[in-house]
Amino acid sequence: MKRILATTFSILCAAGCTSIKNGDSPAPELVGGCSHDHELPPLKLEAADKRLLASRSSKPRKASDYYFALPSSCFSIMEASPERRATFVQKDSMSDSYIHAERWFECDGGGFDVTIRVFDAPDGPLVGISSSTYEATILYSDPDPGPGELESITVHRPQFWRYTDGKWVRVSESILPMITRDFVIDRYRNHYKAHLKTTDQRKFIWLSYDLPPSGNVVSITGRENFMDPSETYVWRRLVFNGERFTEKANSEQGGAPNP
Repeated sequence: MKRILATTFSILCAAGCTSIKNGDSPAPELVGGCSHDHELPPLKLEAADKRLLASRSSKPRKASDYYFALPSSCFSIMEASPERRATFVQKDSMSDSYIHAERWFECDGGGFDVTIRVFDAPDGPLVGISSSTYEATILYSDPDPGPGELESITVHRPQFWRYTDGKWVRVSESILPMITRDFVIDRYRNHYKAHLKTTDQRKFIWLSYDLPPSGNVVSITGRENFMDPSETYVWRRLVFNGERFTEKANSEQGGAPNP
């Protein structure tokens, strides 16, 4: 599951992180063997970076075009020049309709990740964006859970936008329904039954809506903190019908975790 920073998103992405300087220290501060230096290495463009930069269009039509059109605040404390942005992209998974980029400093020192998926729609391209700067939704919270009880359910989901005349316009949240607290708790207790493990420890559930590299199905994945981290647990699937995302039939939801 991607790393998520639960900060507020404004317009597209929220600023609010600041760079930590080394001051007069001649070397990065080391805490527990970790470097807390926030200096990026000297910029070096590979051939793939140069091709990506050369492919940019002033009239966005590909996921990479929308990526370069993002406000710099989406990149948190990272330098956000077009050249730097190109180096952050994971080239092996990129396509005309999909792009993922990320860069994190060591020791939880901050950073960003962003995924863009372009869906074809009758009214023009629908741009789904998943960003570490989006604020997560708390579906359930128990301030004083007992041993082995569920303390919280947190959900991170993408937002949908249209890019018109150089401006980002937010699409209503109703286009992508929020998974319900009751559904998550029922599936957790009656299907995965993870609450039966480690009965003396508090439990947390973190879920994420995953934008697909291809196809029109968004899967909601995630796990409770004591569920097997080597497995991908699919809690629900939603399919885009050209206008909005709707739930797939129960027979298509799947049950067992997908490796």
